[in-house]
Amino acid sequence: MTISSVFSKAVSAYAEKGWKDEWKLHHQGGLTGYMPRELKGTAEVGHVIRAGEAYGWNPSVQGAKSENTILVTENGFESLTHTGNYPYLTYEISGKKVVTEDILILEEDA
Repeated sequence: MTISSVFSKAVSAYAEKGWKDEWKLHHQGGLTGYMPRELKGTAEVGHVIRAGEAYGWNPSVQGAKSENTILVTENGFESLTHTGNYPYLTYEISGKKVVTEDILILEEDA
């Protein structure tokens, strides 16, 4: 799979959820390393994703952003940002359980 193919799936997901052009307002993430994003995810980046690479993905919609870093492994990927300290949502994608943060609402002290 290439970065551009992941990016294209993300753009489609925005549209499916009713946020068609929202992806244009913030970069979606990409290969991370010494720089915050060595290669940003765009439709033009044909880099082949390989085991041992780390990716930071940060989809956003008005007023909210998710930021997760993963390590690509021989068997899929491992989340590097999951702490267990927040509310989470669990999905199954291609037969693999994926856990991601849910919205955390902080209330002010009265």
